[in-house]
Amino acid sequence: MGKSFFLFKICFLSMTAVILTAYAAQACTGITVKAENNDVVYARTLEWAESLQSKVVTIPRGMKFKSTPPEKIKAITWESKYGVVGVSVFGKPIIGDGMNEKGLHVGLFFLPEYTEYQKSKSGVPAVASWELPTWLLTSYATVDEAVAALKKVQVWGAPLAGFNSTPTYHMSITDAAGGNVVVEFVKGKMNVYENSIGVITNSPTFDWQQINLSNYVNLSATSVHPISINNKVIAPAGQGSGMHGLPGDITPPSRFVRAAVYTATAVKTANGKEAAKQAARILDAFYIVEGFSKDVQDGKTLYDHTLWMTISDLANKVFYFTDYEGLTWMSVDMSKVDFSGDKIKSISMTGQFAKDVSADLK
Repeated sequence: MGKSFFLFKICFLSMTAVILTAYAAQACTGITVKAENNDVVYARTLEWAESLQSKVVTIPRGMKFKSTPPEKIKAITWESKYGVVGVSVFGKPIIGDGMNEKGLHVGLFFLPEYTEYQKSKSGVPAVASWELPTWLLTSYATVDEAVAALKKVQVWGAPLAGFNSTPTYHMSITDAAGGNVVVEFVKGKMNVYENSIGVITNSPTFDWQQINLSNYVNLSATSVHPISINNKVIAPAGQGSGMHGLPGDITPPSRFVRAAVYTATAVKTANGKEAAKQAARILDAFYIVEGFSKDVQDGKTLYDHTLWMTISDLANKVFYFTDYEGLTWMSVDMSKVDFSGDKIKSISMTGQFAKDVSADLK
């Protein structure tokens, strides 16, 4: 079949069916870090209770795609214009998070309870919600282009045989020039929000999350000074007193606040390479260890934890990744990837846990 991608929707439907039987991840966190020279870095975590067998994959230019429409609705067909690097699950070439050669990043984040995709309209071509990252990343270079394209199609939750639910996502789109939006589908309508804060988590909806920040305007990176009460000096217990009251739990609203505060107060770095390091340090504050969050379903205990983290240097086109098992940051430099081939390539996300340097002792 050459560069055709006829297995695309079959692979993803099978993968999604497996996902829907697992504990729904609601702890993903995305952040944007901008360097002094205006290089933009996007970073995120992915949490789940069971292994997704994720791999880092590349999609070449010139690969043919066809969307999955509802019955009697027209599909869209396209050929990949840009090479893509991103993360797949269950070994399938499906992008849930990634970037392209032009520095456009797209990431899916679960938005349960609020997501309701667009209703079917005759005459308007349709794309399934889970096809969005691959379509946008292979086709467009900027946020404006991606949003304009979304307004010309209808996005729907493709039905899955044997299941009563569909994946419920909202989406972050960021480009190398600093454009950043969140796209949500609520009550059958597509809402596009400018994301100047550069943060995304999960439910409730993005507009609510921004309003909730008003409850934390008292937070400051500057430590509080001692006060005197009836000649008794009361001093803070230690450094960080300006951040007293910062929520520390892992609910989506608390993570949104914490991510906004971390990115707003982090000292700016010189360039994208240094900003990627800064992003890695910030993501560590959102790492969920297996056992910290659990749920019991049908007698089985499931532990939601951080499966992997990614960092996309949108200026220098370097994709960094690490997972729960290896803990080692690795990278794919897109300038060194041959996107002219006719196959999807992949690499394991698991690296070396620790390097033995015993022999280096002097």
